[in-house]
Amino acid sequence: MKLLDFLVFLGLQLFGIFGTMKKLEAMKTDKRGRKKTARNRRNIQRAKGMIQRSPMTKANSTRKLAKKFKASQESARQILREDLGLKPYKFLKRQMLTAAVKLKRIDRALALYQRFSRDRH
Repeated sequence: MKLLDFLVFLGLQLFGIFGTMKKLEAMKTDKRGRKKTARNRRNIQRAKGMIQRSPMTKANSTRKLAKKFKASQESARQILREDLGLKPYKFLKRQMLTAAVKLKRIDRALALYQRFSRDRH
């Protein structure tokens, strides 16, 4: 069945359909959907440059980058995470583990394992 026969079978008006098809062909582009405004190349390059100049979080937090780009915090987070491949990480100070403390931990772990391995709890 040809296209014309199919349209006649459906009872559709041919001039309206062909006019619409002609308009769609004239407007045919590869771009689909909404235009990117916050996560565009310019903002991604700006974020990359800012991070390279000052990698400290104090100067380049997600919130501050969003304010500089005049975009939402979620857009800034997506630029950092998805486009630049960066992950949030903050170095935290912890207690120093000496050799004696490590041995004590091993002894306690073995004692707990022996206590609970034989269903004597």
